Amino acid sequence: MGRGNDSNAAEPSRRTFLQAATGIGAIATAGCLGSRSETTTQPGPAAGETVTVGITVATSGEYAVQGEEERRGAELAVKHINEGGGWVEEDFFDELSGDGLLGKTVDVAVRNTASDPETARSAAQDAFDADHAVMLCGGTAGQPALAQADVAANRERIHMVTGAQIDAITSGECSQYSFREMFNSYSTAKVLRAELADRLGSDDIWFHQIHANNDWGREMQSHIQTELAELGWNSAGTAEVMVGTQEFGPMLETVDQESPDVLFLNLPGFDAATAIPQAKDKLGDDMTIVVPRLTRRIAETAGSKITGVLGTIPWDPVMARFDPTSLSRTLVNAYGNEYTGEGQYDAVPAGPTHLAYSQVMQYAAAVERAGTFDADAVSSALTDHSYNVGMSVEQTLRACDHQSTRPAPIVEGRIPGRQRFGHYFALDTISTETAYECDTGPATDCSL
Repeated sequence: MGRGNDSNAAEPSRRTFLQAATGIGAIATAGCLGSRSETTTQPGPAAGETVTVGITVATSGEYAVQGEEERRGAELAVKHINEGGGWVEEDFFDELSGDGLLGKTVDVAVRNTASDPETARSAAQDAFDADHAVMLCGGTAGQPALAQADVAANRERIHMVTGAQIDAITSGECSQYSFREMFNSYSTAKVLRAELADRLGSDDIWFHQIHANNDWGREMQSHIQTELAELGWNSAGTAEVMVGTQEFGPMLETVDQESPDVLFLNLPGFDAATAIPQAKDKLGDDMTIVVPRLTRRIAETAGSKITGVLGTIPWDPVMARFDPTSLSRTLVNAYGNEYTGEGQYDAVPAGPTHLAYSQVMQYAAAVERAGTFDADAVSSALTDHSYNVGMSVEQTLRACDHQSTRPAPIVEGRIPGRQRFGHYFALDTISTETAYECDTGPATDCSL
C-alpha cells in the first residue's frame, strides 16, 4: 500500500492528545426511566426500583482518551437498555426489551481510575460502597483492570473488562466474576505474526522492538520475540523506554544503524503517537512500522505519518462495511445521533466505545437470561455464551478463562488523501487467529 511522507506535519503534543478528557469529573450519575411498573425485590444493590451500573474508567492520566471513549459507549448502552434503540432493536439481543432490566431502571455511576492501580481499586470500592453498583464495567489498562477485578471478586460482583490486554486477566489472575471482551497480548502477537509472514515471508528478516517499561509493553515484547523466532525471523535488538518518553532519537539512531526490516513500537497511546513521526523522519517510509495496539487518537495525533503503519485495533467504523450483521452500522448511527454536536471527537465511535457498549449489553442480556442480578447466576449465564457484536463472526465467552474469542481487525494507516475524521485506517483483514485452545497459552494458568 502507498506510504506518504509529510515532513511539515505538526508534531503532536500531550495536551492535544488528552484534550478530549478535559473537564470530566470524578463521578457522574445519569439514569432514564423505564416503562415497566413491575419490580422485584433483590438483596443488596439490586433492592429498590433502580440498579446502578458502575463505570470505572480513566478520565485522567495516560489513558484518559480511551477512558472517555469507553464512558460514552457504556452510557449509550444504558440509555438503550432503558429506552430502546441501538442493539436492543436487533435480533441478537432479543432478551432486552428497552424498558430496563427485570423491571428496574438502570442508572450509571462513573468513577475515575486516573490510569492508576490504587486509584482504580478505590474507584471500584466506591462504586460498590457509595454508589451501590451491581456490577463494574471498565479496565482500560492492565494493572488498573486487575485492581478492579480483585475488588469485584472480593465483593462477588460481575466485572466486565474493557480494553486491558495483559494476559493475567484471563490467565493466572482470572476470576469467576470477570469477563474480558478484548483480545489479549498473546493473541495480538499471534495475529501479527501471521500477517507479517504473509507480507514479508520468513527468509532473512530482521526486526527491532522499542517497548514501554510497563507490564503490557514487556509482555508484548516477549510474545513478539517468541512468535517471530518461531517464524525464523532474527532480532536486531530491543530497547525499553519509560512511559511518557517524548524523545526517541537515541533509540532510533541505533535502529538506523542496525537497518532492520521491521520496527515494532510496543508503546501506549501518546507515546506511540510521538514515536511514529520521529521514526518515519529518521528511518524513511520504506521501514515497516508495527504498532500492536493502534487507536484512532494515535492516528489523529500522528497525522500524515500514520500512513502505512500496521497494527491491530479493537474495532473501527470501517467494520460497518464488512459486518454481515447490522450491528456495527447500528452502533455508528446510534452514537452519531446521541453525541453529534458535542465536539469534533463525538460524531464517530471508536474501538474503546465499541468494547464498553458491547460489555454493558452483554451483562444486561445475561441478567435477563438469568432472571436475577445475583452474580453467580449472571456469571453462569455469561459463561460459554455465544453472541455477536458486529465483529464479522460469532464469538464465545469461554468457560475455561472467561476470555472472549473476539477476532482482531488488522489495519494499516491510510494515505493522507484518504483520511477523514474518524476514518484513518484501511482494513487489511479480520483475523480469527486470536482464538487458542484452553490447554495452551495463557489459559493454562487460569483455574476457574
